[in-house]
Amino acid sequence: MTTRTVKFLWMAGVILGTGCAQWSTPPSGELGGLPLPALAPDSVVLELVFVRVPRDDESFDERFWTEVDEQVFPAELRQRMAANGFRCGVLGTPPPTALQEVLDQQPPVDTVNGEVVTSPGTEVVARTRRLRSRAGHAGKVIVDDSPATRLAALTRDAEGVVRGHSLDQAQSYLSVVSRPQGDGQVRIELTPIIEHGQPRSRFVGQQGAWSIDNTSRSTESFEDLKIEATLAPGQMVAVSCTMPPRGLGEQFFSGDSDTGVPRLLLLVRLQQTQLDDRFNEEGIIEPVAAVSD
Repeated sequence: MTTRTVKFLWMAGVILGTGCAQWSTPPSGELGGLPLPALAPDSVVLELVFVRVPRDDESFDERFWTEVDEQVFPAELRQRMAANGFRCGVLGTPPPTALQEVLDQQPPVDTVNGEVVTSPGTEVVARTRRLRSRAGHAGKVIVDDSPATRLAALTRDAEGVVRGHSLDQAQSYLSVVSRPQGDGQVRIELTPIIEHGQPRSRFVGQQGAWSIDNTSRSTESFEDLKIEATLAPGQMVAVSCTMPPRGLGEQFFSGDSDTGVPRLLLLVRLQQTQLDDRFNEEGIIEPVAAVSD
């Protein structure tokens, strides 16, 4: 294993190990000796990383995508994605040189009360998350935390016809669905979705009782832009916008050119899957060690 690969894996471990904690973990003595819950047999653990790509790095796309496998996706999908401003591919380790150079960059820092702190919004890694999902269950990957007051969502179909949707209080996200294949690999499905409008009430049934859900909003799902990739543990799907940005890809990943906000690159890495029939002659799937966020 090369020094560069070791450095990347160490950095990824630090990022994902420190960036995902939502609350402080009590000392082991306070846990009462209770074991961590085991993952369900059809569970998959994904690591999600949003990387900020500097707008002044004009050579990044050419160098990065050259080392990413885009041909794994059908030509028709690649054409639809490009027409709507998206770009995607599959990669493993070691990472592309262009990505490693971005991760190696040091963000601007300020001195506050004698302490060196990173200026908010300038971190190379914008957000990280570890997502546990069950087979066929959809998870939500928020791209922009701040909903747009009004968003003009433009799409282009196979005939080149452009259609527009004017959406209020719009928030972009990717629906992620994992489907274990039984051989240690997992098929990952990523679908662009825009949630918009005011919350509306709906009745939800659970455990024999009905309750009112006031958090549901209208959605626009772009199924013809769904990305489907089969990954082995350690492999990643990369998704970002084209350069120059356009269409939906611009709405999802481009940042803000007026203020110089960097565009985003999303990496979805398969960390762990429970379902692997190759090592199970009896067909009974035993949970591996539990994963703690």
